[in-house]
Amino acid sequence: MISLIGTRQVDGRVMAYASRESATAIVVRDGLFSDNHNFPVHRDLDATRASLYRPCRVRGKAMRDAVARLYRLALRGMPPSASEAVQHVRKHRRLPDFGHPVTFNEKVVARKLSERSATFVECADKVAVKEHVARIVGDKYVIPTIWHGVELPASLPASWPDRFVVKANHASGWNAFVSGDGAERWAQLRSDTAMWMRQNWPHHLHERWYNRIPRQILAEEMIGEPGHPPPDYKFFMFDGEVAMIQLDLDRFSGHRRDLYDPSWRRMNATLLYPGSGSDSPRPAHFDQMLDVARALGRGLDFVRVDLYDTPTGPLFGEMTFAPESGLGRFTPPSLDHELGARWRFSLPA
Repeated sequence: MISLIGTRQVDGRVMAYASRESATAIVVRDGLFSDNHNFPVHRDLDATRASLYRPCRVRGKAMRDAVARLYRLALRGMPPSASEAVQHVRKHRRLPDFGHPVTFNEKVVARKLSERSATFVECADKVAVKEHVARIVGDKYVIPTIWHGVELPASLPASWPDRFVVKANHASGWNAFVSGDGAERWAQLRSDTAMWMRQNWPHHLHERWYNRIPRQILAEEMIGEPGHPPPDYKFFMFDGEVAMIQLDLDRFSGHRRDLYDPSWRRMNATLLYPGSGSDSPRPAHFDQMLDVARALGRGLDFVRVDLYDTPTGPLFGEMTFAPESGLGRFTPPSLDHELGARWRFSLPA
């Protein structure tokens, strides 16, 4: 059994320490390593940090990968609340209170730890959610599905377009983008998607609803121009009301992220990534996007609704119940509190 011993920040990096039975294994993150030692458990992290010593730098991608695996292994061995607390301290530099959550990120985690919702399963399922969206706002906002099933066909179907996206329905970000080279990549796509079907969503994130989704692979039409996906607008919805819109720019090179208020005024704040420093034009179909996001968010205390703006109108992307898994750091931290105050959240009895 692995249990948390403590953490320490050195040169801007955080180390997590864990023990397995009587022997202590030091779990390393971000290129730092410390030798074995036994440390008492402290809620006072300053006292714990002061008790740790002799870190030395570890170099090399292979070592960093091994360290990351050890860190995740340590998290898996902890009770969920302890695992989440370690991750929260590492990212937010403060002790959380998941029993009495106040900030937005605390409430994201408190919800993860107590969630048992069939709605989450339906809305996170990239196949099932399309029917959900069509039922509420109409199918004109849904990206057409080319195919879905548990295994890609043996060869690329002749009826498929040159450009398409292959996705796992039970995860976020498990995608493959194909632009005219599907036949050449088909064997690799079949291998990758077979691996997706075998994999669970990461245990240490505790987003359990993903692993309750009946697993499928889907292919859908690629929207936007090759190499230039349409802007992706993420609406933070509380009881059907928009509190903030997130716009990600240059996601594959020099990632920037801007935050806007419901009147499309850029906020002097960031979330995880630096801002662009300049205003983006108001989306052409912004009012229509607001209506769609409100309709999809109605009846949910919080959900993030992701929409694309295309020349012909908005298209639905996905619904997210735990943005950044509660690990996205706001600057200034007061925004974390402001969004938390918007969220009328209560733990199950």
